[in-house]
Amino acid sequence: MIKSEFKELVLDTISKHSEISIMIISKPQFTLSELLSTSPKLINSVDLMEVFAHTSIQIKKEYKVAPKLPALPLSTTIDEVVEHLFETTKLKLEVTA
Repeated sequence: MIKSEFKELVLDTISKHSEISIMIISKPQFTLSELLSTSPKLINSVDLMEVFAHTSIQIKKEYKVAPKLPALPLSTTIDEVVEHLFETTKLKLEVTA
């Protein structure tokens, strides 16, 4: 599993389901709070969890394992979300190998 490809998949899915461009969400220090306040589609943390669910589905389609869905504070950056999803997916891949 290549981390850059994984990150691209996650950012693309988040971008699509939040209706925010990848250019914006991939900025350093862009937080979940900013994702909620910037998105024309997301209203609350339930909507945010739906974005994570869609992201998990895409990861499962691509890598055949589902990452643990994060429960993270709104101060968490998108980079930290990607890292969390990458590490939990990588761990599951190692366990199933």
